[in-house]
Amino acid sequence: MASDVEALKANWNAKTPSVRRILQEVKELTSRAEEQLARQRGASTSTGGGSDAGEGVAIVAEALEENIFEWHFAIGGQVGSEYEGGVYHGRILLPAEYPFKPPDFVMLTPSGRFEVGKRICLSISRHHPEHWQPSWSVRTALTALIAFMPTPGEGALGSLNYTEREKRDLALGSRVRAPKFGNANRQEVSDRIHAKMLELVAPRKGELETGAAAAEDDEPEKVEDDKPEKASKESAAEASGDVENEEGTRRKESLDESARAGLEAVVEFRRRERERAAAEEERRHGLGRRRGGVGDLILSTVFWVLLAMATCAILKNVAKSSQAYL
Repeated sequence: MASDVEALKANWNAKTPSVRRILQEVKELTSRAEEQLARQRGASTSTGGGSDAGEGVAIVAEALEENIFEWHFAIGGQVGSEYEGGVYHGRILLPAEYPFKPPDFVMLTPSGRFEVGKRICLSISRHHPEHWQPSWSVRTALTALIAFMPTPGEGALGSLNYTEREKRDLALGSRVRAPKFGNANRQEVSDRIHAKMLELVAPRKGELETGAAAAEDDEPEKVEDDKPEKASKESAAEASGDVENEEGTRRKESLDESARAGLEAVVEFRRRERERAAAEEERRHGLGRRRGGVGDLILSTVFWVLLAMATCAILKNVAKSSQAYL
């Protein structure tokens, strides 16, 4: 299922304009992602910790080997927004006429901005083909999607309007694991993309501190003959160690609490989605019942009117027959 260009070429006709264009974009996106990962790992090695991966745009995407027109992707939330630090998975469904017609986007990760599992309405999606430009690519579209997320939904198809706090909690919860989707092969793609994104997207500062960053080593102190002063320094070092341990414990507790808050936000999101879907289903059924009731009333009225007309006609014929007999 890996989006390797050679593997895709083996299964798809590279002479087809759409396939040729898709293969080119697969190569470009894979190359960019690998370059970003190499820079990030190099920065992590040289500094002893991760750099600010939120700089720039974090995108990882793969075309499925079984269907080159379906992509799985993950994007990082925009830095400085309520989505910062989030890892948002989704699907791109490319039409057979790509790049002359726009794709569809389906989000898989709860964000508070877009509904999950539904085709969302964007100016770059199939809902607005009049805005699409053939020169745009999957990367262009995903970059635009990142920029769209902090904008208000304003009732667009597939849009939601959660509070900023809820969106922050969902961003935190999105880092825990990749969303469950499809068969084992598709899940493997999802998990692989998620692992790369966690390297590229740094958690929001102040919200997901792990306390794992190493402190700079101090210069070794000179050994003094003055034993009381040495004992004093050892006591101070022990006290400092206790403080660091307490600080590490507090940070761990803060991390656990933040992770729980993120997971609870995801659970709450899914509960709301189920309630909203149930309410919509009930509304449709209620509307169907009302329509059915009106239809039954009309049919019943027509039946009785026809019966009355038939009865009158029979009575008239009987009267005429009686007069003729007399």
